Amino acid sequence: MNPLRLIRIANSMFCENSIGELGKLFMRFLFRSDNVIVFMLDSDHFFAEDQENEKCGNVVKGGLYQLDMISQRLDPIPWEFRCYKYDGVKDFFVVKDAGEIQHISWVYFQNDPNRILKLEKADIEIKYCLTLPQHRGQGLYPKTLKAIAKYYLSRGYERIFISINADNSSSIRGAEKVGFRRIGKTCERKVLGIQLSRRVSFLQRMEYIVAVTTIGDEHRSYWDREVAMLEMCHPLNAFGWGKVRSADGWIPTYILAKRKSVVTGAAILLTKPIPFTPFSILYMPRGPVCSLSDRETIGAIIQKVKDLAKSNHAIFLRIDPNVLESSIANGKDPFAAVDFRHLSQRWTDWNAPRDVVRVNLEDKSTEDEFFLSMKKDVRRCIRKAGQEGVTVREAKDIRDLKAFYVLFTRFSEEKGFMSRGYEYQKSLWDQYIKRGNGVLLLAEYKGQMIGGSLCLMFGRKCLGMHGGVLLDYRRLNASELLEWESIKWAKEQGCIWYSFRGKGPTSSQLKFKMKFGSKVVPLIGYYDLPFYPFIYRILSWLEFIFLPRISAPLTKLYHIYRHFKP
Repeated sequence: MNPLRLIRIANSMFCENSIGELGKLFMRFLFRSDNVIVFMLDSDHFFAEDQENEKCGNVVKGGLYQLDMISQRLDPIPWEFRCYKYDGVKDFFVVKDAGEIQHISWVYFQNDPNRILKLEKADIEIKYCLTLPQHRGQGLYPKTLKAIAKYYLSRGYERIFISINADNSSSIRGAEKVGFRRIGKTCERKVLGIQLSRRVSFLQRMEYIVAVTTIGDEHRSYWDREVAMLEMCHPLNAFGWGKVRSADGWIPTYILAKRKSVVTGAAILLTKPIPFTPFSILYMPRGPVCSLSDRETIGAIIQKVKDLAKSNHAIFLRIDPNVLESSIANGKDPFAAVDFRHLSQRWTDWNAPRDVVRVNLEDKSTEDEFFLSMKKDVRRCIRKAGQEGVTVREAKDIRDLKAFYVLFTRFSEEKGFMSRGYEYQKSLWDQYIKRGNGVLLLAEYKGQMIGGSLCLMFGRKCLGMHGGVLLDYRRLNASELLEWESIKWAKEQGCIWYSFRGKGPTSSQLKFKMKFGSKVVPLIGYYDLPFYPFIYRILSWLEFIFLPRISAPLTKLYHIYRHFKP
């Protein structure tokens, strides 16, 4: 405790407040115990190459004379404008417009008092940030944090800390937007504004701490590079998949987990607002992407999702990691350990399939060896398609995509399943194929398109997303030729497996997929984390009991609607 600081505060309070106001302040600050989250930013996590050209605008390093000037216009004077009197600190940043201060943030160093953290010489701590009420909602807080980071990191400081009350969600979002990452929690206890809690240090534990941040479009290449190196990654973990799903009304959030500067996990969190309600549902396609043995990373990602779920009024979160079912044998299930419910269902209408069919592309070194390893029947069909005059080529432009969309829509009607609209197919083209992470192969016969196969690639894995051949041309064996060309393309790109996606609802579909030397791969399946249990039970009944009973007539109505849609 610093007696001199207490005297300064008391003198200020007595001079500027009435007896009634002093009583209120006394009751408010008599004793406080706040749970705070500690964040850190260093040069490794401050994306200097992206921030360098971003102007900080009217954020400037302040001078004490400015505070004397504004003190004459504010009544009452906010606590945050008095830190130089109470703590003897001098460094602060302000946002100014037309001479008026709109925001203030203070900077504390190793020898400054009234801090919650132990600092080294190369550390600073940001404290007492305030945006004046009439200027809130303009992003001034993250803008100021960014300016402070740029200023001090460029002058040789190594780490910047900030402690934020656990219930201050808006400030937490602002800090994470800049790149600050969570490194721990602590409790701050004060009596009459004087800190009693012992200072804490997180530096000794830093190598074990997993920090979770969200990133935006400007870091797309960083995401794709880092996530592609994670062993459990899947083509649906590429940055572009979140953009594709936004065509269906999902809102993507990109979550990265790091230990020091090493990415240990990732997840694309999709949020679907439920129309005419304040609620939403969350889905993490083929995520989280991390090692099952890294419980700390799993826990950090899920905690981040829980924080986001509150602000979105999420009813539940569903995940379906790209993890083998055999990986959770003997009761070693890290998701059950963090309150997830493991669903028994092996299929849902809106999630990636649990039982998938994959071809191992590393078994054979050459194309000829791979061709000879397939069943005799499929080799005969591939040869016959070529003899009949069926050819396969890569799509060249958007006109090919539009033609494929028309063909695939007709194919879905013939097969009796729902297919997505053109905007969805266009997103796949823009987010994957145009960027070199996929291909659209088209089968042609006598100059006419009769089938196609759209494949997505990421992390040396290839997913056969959409494909089919019109039933009128079944006799030509174009389906076998298309799949063979898709597998060849994936192997040429250096992929380790090619996936046919799910087993399919019929035995004939599974039989077709198995002809290529593929295997059924059972994955870990679906997990739900409910946040509103009662509403969750209602949605579960609708999803798994009611909707399956009406799916067939709904599909027919859907195709009828498409015929009459202008």
